[in-house]
This record gives sequence, structure tokens and C-alpha cells, in this order.
Amino acid sequence: MFKILLWAISIILLMVSQSYAQNVPNHDRIKTELEQIDKKVLEYKDSLKNEINYIWSLEDAKQITSEQAAFKKDSVANVYAEKIKNSVAISEHNISTEIRQRVDDIINNKKSNGALLIDHKGVRIETDNDSINRKKGIYTAFENGEYKKYRSEKRTTSQFVFAFGFNSLEIDGNIKTNEFTPFRSMFYELGATYNTRILKESSLLHLKYGASFMINKLSATNDRVFSRDTNGQYALTNTGIDYDKNMFRNSYLVVPVHLEFDFSKKKYSESLNKTFFKSHQSARFGIGGFVGTHLQTLYKNKWEEAGKNHKEKYSSSYNVEKFIYGLSAYVGYKETSLYVKYNLNSMFKNQAIDANLISIGIRKDFN
Repeated sequence: MFKILLWAISIILLMVSQSYAQNVPNHDRIKTELEQIDKKVLEYKDSLKNEINYIWSLEDAKQITSEQAAFKKDSVANVYAEKIKNSVAISEHNISTEIRQRVDDIINNKKSNGALLIDHKGVRIETDNDSINRKKGIYTAFENGEYKKYRSEKRTTSQFVFAFGFNSLEIDGNIKTNEFTPFRSMFYELGATYNTRILKESSLLHLKYGASFMINKLSATNDRVFSRDTNGQYALTNTGIDYDKNMFRNSYLVVPVHLEFDFSKKKYSESLNKTFFKSHQSARFGIGGFVGTHLQTLYKNKWEEAGKNHKEKYSSSYNVEKFIYGLSAYVGYKETSLYVKYNLNSMFKNQAIDANLISIGIRKDFN
């Protein structure tokens, strides 16, 4: 059974290799013919040089006259000129046959490995894969003795955005970092954005806009929770319960808009006479803001008392602002950035003292 399998694999590999050999790109065959021309011409030139040197030696030895030497030299030169002409003609025929066959395939819409292109750089062969890749924004160019690939982006591209980080509140100009547990007071953002290059010939300025689903969590220290007094004012108060978990969560749907400065360099291909732009390849930063609407508020509390576990879950408006807006900015390299957001309106409605949410974290923009 193993021998049969081995033979089958060998036959398949042989068929693949033969198929590949039959479909070698035409530019390789043409290159081989040109190399053969150079080789033959050099060989005939060396032979002609040896023949002429021999005739001169006969003349120097007085074995033939000057007139005889001149006649022999002309005869030998004509013979080798004819040899070179015939040799080159064979290679020229092979090259022209390849080109005619390719042109016939293109005209008759036959399946082929490539297309013949004639431009200001001369004749070159473009493969079917090159044609398919060009539709995807991938171009192949022969430069400095090797093939290079260039990838071009559309003027407007799309990204998947994921961000996470830490939350706190700014009250009376002070950021209350000690009032909340850092790794429980987190934000998460998941969304999609469009990134439009503003300038036609520069990749520096982009307008970035989209939509995101955002979750903000706050977990107060010292077993405190948000509670509302008789005047409708919210404050953190201690309930006397030793909480294992107390989490105040709000979810939003937001529309972020940023002016992005992208320092990715553009690339120019001389052989293709084309400039290529690609974003998120270098340092970049964005400044802007966001607007959004509140979706849900959820309060989760968990504690243990008298050997029993207790859980509470409340879903209510908690007088949270339904419409939010704020400022945001990010700075980073390639797809990773440091991300900062600040809500310009208070988290709760109609409060004597504003409590503005501030967030800092990491943002990933996946092209």
C-alpha cells in the first residue's frame, strides 16, 4: 500500500512539474533566447579573431602576399558574419513566435499565463495573477533587477476598532483616581470606522468616522455605591455591606469623528509611473470627539453574609444623561495607540456638581 501511495504521489508531482514547465512565463523564454544570442556572437567573434591572427602570421612569415592576406581576411569575415546572421535569425524567429502566440491568445481570448504589455519601458509580460491582483490594488513592477510588489489603498478604507482602558470621574476639576478600583472601573469599545484621505497627493490628513458600541464601568472603593438623596443628587455612600463586587455599568452607542494625522510615507514606482498610498504604516495621531446615546444602566452587587452568597442586579435609568458628547484623542504607531476620552456633560442629570467621565487606555485599529 505504501509503494502504491508513493508511486501515486510521484506521478502527481511529475504531472505538476510538467504542467508548470509548459506554462513558464514567456519573459523567461525570451530572456533565454537573448542570452543564447550573446553567447553565440561572442563565440563567433573569438573564432574570427583567431582566424585573422593566423592569416597575419602567414603574411608575416612571407608565406602569402599582402593581397592574398587581404582577400583571405575579407572571406573569413564574410563567413562569420553569415554565421552570426543565421544564428541570430533563429533566436529572432523563436522570440517573434512567442510574441505572436501571445498576441493570438489575447485576441482569441484563449486561456494563457499572461498578457503582452507594451509601454514606454518596452515589452513586458503580465501574468493573469498580476491582472487579478491589480484589481485588488496589488501591482508588480520589475525594478533594479528584481520584481517588487506595491499595494495601493483606496482613498477611503475601513477599520475594525477595539479599545479598552480605565475609567474615573472628574469632579470639581479633580480626577478621583482613588475613589474607584482601577481594574474594575474599565471601559470597552467595539466599532467600525471609515478612514478617508483628505488630500489627493498626500497621506498626511485623514477624516476618520464611524460607529461604536461602548461600555463604561465604575466600581467605587470602600464598599460604596451610587445612591440618590431626597433632592435627586447622587453621591457615593457606604451601605455597611462588605461587597465582593459592586459595579455600576452604562452602555452607549456613539459616533466618533477624528481628524487623523498619518505620517506614513507614500511610495512611487518609476516603472509603473504610479504613486502608492498606504495608511497606518508609521506614527499617527488623531483629535476629535464623539456624540452618542445611552442604551442601558445596570448595577451589580455581590457579597457574602452569614455564610450565604447574595447577588443584586438592578436595571434602571438612575437619572443618567441620555445624550452624551465629549472629546477624544489618540497617538500611536501603526495600528496601536494610546487613547484618551473626556465626557463634556455630566454623567447624571440635574446635579449641583458635575461628574464627568474620563478614560485612558489602548486602542487598536485593524485595517
